[in-house]
Amino acid sequence: MEKTYRNVGILFVFVFLLVIIGFYRTYFGLMPKFENVTSVVHFHAITLMIWSLLIIIQPLLIRYKKLLIHRQIGKFTYVLVPLIVYSTIALARSKFFERQGHIPESENLSGLFLPFSHMFLFSLFFILAIINKKRSFIHMRYIIVASFTVLAPAIVRINFSWTGLHFHPLMFSYAFTDLFIIGLIIFEWSNKKICKPYFVALALFMIVHFSTFLLTKTYFWQTISSKIVATIF
Repeated sequence: MEKTYRNVGILFVFVFLLVIIGFYRTYFGLMPKFENVTSVVHFHAITLMIWSLLIIIQPLLIRYKKLLIHRQIGKFTYVLVPLIVYSTIALARSKFFERQGHIPESENLSGLFLPFSHMFLFSLFFILAIINKKRSFIHMRYIIVASFTVLAPAIVRINFSWTGLHFHPLMFSYAFTDLFIIGLIIFEWSNKKICKPYFVALALFMIVHFSTFLLTKTYFWQTISSKIVATIF
């Protein structure tokens, strides 16, 4: 493992803690009864928690030369990631029908952009990580940015539920994610390391972030999301 990433597990712990804090009042803080929490929410939370724990464990296994276990766990993610994608779709479906009749149809369709766009980014970065699994320096960076897809929902909830700052929490969370990646680019550049995965991630994240505000109300997205509801939901 590269010396600059020997402690990358700390970064994943940081992301994990942000997720815990962000979803504490709406999920983790409801233990053990979990009143009004559906099985779909539990399924989604469990798959993402397993992912979060694995990305903390995996760098440690490399650091301590437990490569066989690292590879075996890596193969398990081939099952885990499709389950995460499925749980995201299932949760989006549940929330869509829960809101139906309570908010305008166009707004409900717009709301599908966030889960589906982040699911797309997560899947894409994971695929790129797998394609580059023999080039560990690239593989690891795509796993890092894949994990950043859970930052936006977590930061939104931290901003809204804990700080009381209601200045467009989604915009705040997007800016946080983008600045985080820019920080990694600066870190890599200063250490003369590989920056390309982070540049790719930043470009794709920013496209999704701007599209959230510019695309979701358009006829183009409304048509796509209507087809999603008709065919998948």
